[in-house]
Amino acid sequence: MRSPRHWSSLRTYGLAFAIALSPALMQTDMTCMAEGEGHLALLEVEVDGENMIAFAPGTYSYEVVLPEGTESVIVRAEGMDPEAILSFNLHDACAPLAMGEFPPEGEITLDEVPAGHSVLTVYGHATGDWGEAVAYTILMAQPAECP
Repeated sequence: MRSPRHWSSLRTYGLAFAIALSPALMQTDMTCMAEGEGHLALLEVEVDGENMIAFAPGTYSYEVVLPEGTESVIVRAEGMDPEAILSFNLHDACAPLAMGEFPPEGEITLDEVPAGHSVLTVYGHATGDWGEAVAYTILMAQPAECP
């Protein structure tokens, strides 16, 4: 029969062995990495012929103050990967107002932009099982017309 001190010593060696091997066991191969590019190369929010944001592919959140009485907004988006699927979702605090995919030409018109605050999210999703997905958020504020 072995003493409890002997078992303690074996557990210590086992733990040290596991710690020594852990870096080798945690390595993964590159096949687990994302396929395709979900980032956008172009994102514009146009009101009355003026682009309202200074787009940079590594910036994922923007704020836009719309002129009072804005009725429609043109949104243009282009993915870095030409095969990427681009979609959008416009909502206010209550419910989604508009959603869908961008057409191949990469331009949509939002005909109903609510007064007050709303959020437009533009998604880029690369095709494939492991395709990268990226979301760009535009916080829009339009002054509410007070009676």
